[in-house]
Amino acid sequence: MTGTKRQSFKKRKLPILSLHMGVGMLLFYFIIHPLAMAIYAGHGEDAVTDGIGDRVLFQLKHAFSFHMLPMAYVFIGTGALVGLLSGFYWLSLAHKRLAQNEPIARITDNVRELIDGGENHFVEFKSSMRYDYRQKTTNRELEAIIAKTLAGFMNAEGGHLLIGVNDNGEVMGLEKDFITLRQKNEDGFERRLFDLVTTSLGTEFCHLCTAAFHHLHDKAICVVQIEPSSEPVYLKDTKTTDFYVRAGNATRPLSVKETVKYLRMKGTKRTLINVG
Repeated sequence: MTGTKRQSFKKRKLPILSLHMGVGMLLFYFIIHPLAMAIYAGHGEDAVTDGIGDRVLFQLKHAFSFHMLPMAYVFIGTGALVGLLSGFYWLSLAHKRLAQNEPIARITDNVRELIDGGENHFVEFKSSMRYDYRQKTTNRELEAIIAKTLAGFMNAEGGHLLIGVNDNGEVMGLEKDFITLRQKNEDGFERRLFDLVTTSLGTEFCHLCTAAFHHLHDKAICVVQIEPSSEPVYLKDTKTTDFYVRAGNATRPLSVKETVKYLRMKGTKRTLINVG
């Protein structure tokens, strides 16, 4: 997408320069030229005796006459030069804006690719963090599902959690979630997300999550990039402490026996990789 924008930008250079030159020529010939003549007339030596008004009107009337063509060419040429410089300045600003927006555009393209690829071992979609689309109200149980998903990615190879996208890849946005928050914007959403990590998983695991907001179809979504943890991550609630792991395109709980075996196998695998 960024390559297409660059090609389009290159094709527009000549028309933009031509437009600026044309505007400069018209401006200098039809406005600057007669005004300069009128100002010159108003400051002439005979301006007081002849009357400033009469001399100004005379110059305005004859500014476009045949005998003024050499002066007109000077103004037209000056206007073309000023327009050309203006065009190059405008192009430089546009190039800077394009360069600044390229990283954002690349990231947006990557988000679209994640959505188009669907859910898998490294990608999970969630319609919301707090708002229940079925019950049409706030549902705190959805936060527990988000926490489970984060823990599952941390206990596996990491991945991306896209909040504001449903299971079919449809962009739902975060506006419904914003309504349920005290601070009803992206900052409030991010704060609540990391509060959830702190209370459900532990503050020490916050550094494994990076939240970024993107806008697709005029709707905000949150992309959480999760790094794998070197330590087991347990989901804590008021009653139990559970272990979740990413398996295929789902997050699954493991029993105590399965957890011990999984951690042993994971540790053995890491040791073999480090040795290799």
